[in-house]
Amino acid sequence: MLLVGCQAPPSPDKATVADLRAGVIATLDAMGLPAAERPSERALSDNVGLLAIQSPPERLALIRAGTLGADSVVRAARDRLFVFARERPSLKAPAMLAWLASNPQGLTTAQLMVLDALTSQLEREAKLKDR
Repeated sequence: MLLVGCQAPPSPDKATVADLRAGVIATLDAMGLPAAERPSERALSDNVGLLAIQSPPERLALIRAGTLGADSVVRAARDRLFVFARERPSLKAPAMLAWLASNPQGLTTAQLMVLDALTSQLEREAKLKDR
């Protein structure tokens, strides 16, 4: 029983990592973040790797297939941001999550996957806070 809790999470598939990386880069471009303020290649890879394990693979597959539409992904993100603001008013929401949720027009599938992963991450952090 203890071994199960100590095992590393499954590695995300390469397609998911590539999609999330493309989504993060496209979002940084859309946000107009100057090159000097962008994460290093190493930090980008680390962050994308962490994002890749946030959303269940089945959910990301639904986003990729268009079965889970942009409206649903954006609504879930906005709902989570609303709860975050109410429960933790002294904290600022993650900038990329807030930007994606506030600028849903024309988001690519990769950006929707990033939005979903960031929303899942915020939900997990809220659950940990409540423990």
